[in-house]
This record gives sequence, structure tokens and C-alpha cells, in this order.
Amino acid sequence: MKILHAPVNIANQGWLLSRGQRALGHEADLHAVDTAAFGFPADLTLTLQEGTRPERVSKIFRYVAECVEADYDVYHFYYHASLMPRSYGIAPYADLP
Repeated sequence: MKILHAPVNIANQGWLLSRGQRALGHEADLHAVDTAAFGFPADLTLTLQEGTRPERVSKIFRYVAECVEADYDVYHFYYHASLMPRSYGIAPYADLP
């Protein structure tokens, strides 16, 4: 099974869970923003908040497309978040495949 944990790593939960899933034979990845504050690791550190608003929107749509193309079976979102920020006027979780 292919599992994506995103977009934050609260208390290192995403990392620990994804490593446990890997130990069980699953392909599990953690993609997280702002991992430096506590030094928690991630498979991919997201830099979606950098740049002008149009640049950020473009980055987010590219990232969502990459996640869909990666064909994850499970999307595990933390902290009431999905891949698209709520401030962009898109309905919550409308980005889910």
C-alpha cells in the first residue's frame, strides 16, 4: 500500500507512523512544511509558502498534481489540513482525488 502523510508533522507523529508502516512493508512518505522548528525529519520538506501569491498557488497546484500522479492509496492529513490551504478560496478537501 502507498501512503502519504501530509502536510504537517505534529509532534513527529507522521514520521514515526510512516516508519512503522515501512517496517510492515508499505511505501509510506511524509511531506511536511516547517520541519526545522523542532528538528523533526520528513521525506520531503514543503516550501509552498514562499514567493508571491500567484507563485504559491502555482507551486501548490503542481504539488497536488505530483501527489495524484504518484498514485497514493491513502492520504493521511494532520491538523485539519489537506494539500490546499483554506485561504485560497477552495472548498476544504476539494483537492482530494
